[in-house]
Amino acid sequence: MPVLEQETASEPVPEQDAALVEQVKALMKQNAHLEALLEETKQKIDVMTKNAERAKKNYISEKKANNRKYEELDEFVGNLNVNHDATRKEVSDLNAAMHFVLEQGHEGKFFDKFWSKTREWKRYYF
Repeated sequence: MPVLEQETASEPVPEQDAALVEQVKALMKQNAHLEALLEETKQKIDVMTKNAERAKKNYISEKKANNRKYEELDEFVGNLNVNHDATRKEVSDLNAAMHFVLEQGHEGKFFDKFWSKTREWKRYYF
């Protein structure tokens, strides 16, 4: 009897066939979708390759590119030096005013006069 059961188990069942057909259809759909995606990717790669070749033709030499970077850096450092000199001058003015105040003491008209000036400096510079 077990031999007969094995034979009946190996016979195709119509429900299983339908399920397999649906799986094959789904795989074919997925394959078509992947083919379309592959074609789109190939087109994008072709465009990128053409752009790279075009950029290679218009490529600036390495020396010019490096000089351009150094020119930008020199300009930036020059601006920093100007700002540093201006700040140094403002600090020296403030130090001179503070020394004058300390020499005159904390009372009197000189202190009031320079205190108002330091408040003006703070308004404009700080």
